[in-house]
Amino acid sequence: MIAELQRFIESYNQKKQMAGLFRSKRPLIVDLGEWSLEISGKSAHLSRELPKAEADFIMVKGSPEALKELLYGKTGLRVLAAQGFLIVKGSFRTVLLLESIFLLSK
Repeated sequence: MIAELQRFIESYNQKKQMAGLFRSKRPLIVDLGEWSLEISGKSAHLSRELPKAEADFIMVKGSPEALKELLYGKTGLRVLAAQGFLIVKGSFRTVLLLESIFLLSK
């Protein structure tokens, strides 16, 4: 799973046009259980701890296979959640932002 997350981070960090998705300077924190993924307009990185900074939080839990499909952009976040493969907790706006980030970073 770490390899897939690192691949996503490398892909995201290479695409400078992603900064346009962020209207505020607050990063997006994706709580994946053991890891948290911090995504901002400038870069993305992994952490074992949730940052204390002001951010938009979203929790995504599910099977490793479903998370891999999401990270590779094969299936959308809301589709996987509707099918019951992922549990997603966060505001609708944050869910849409995260879904667009995953799809555009593939």
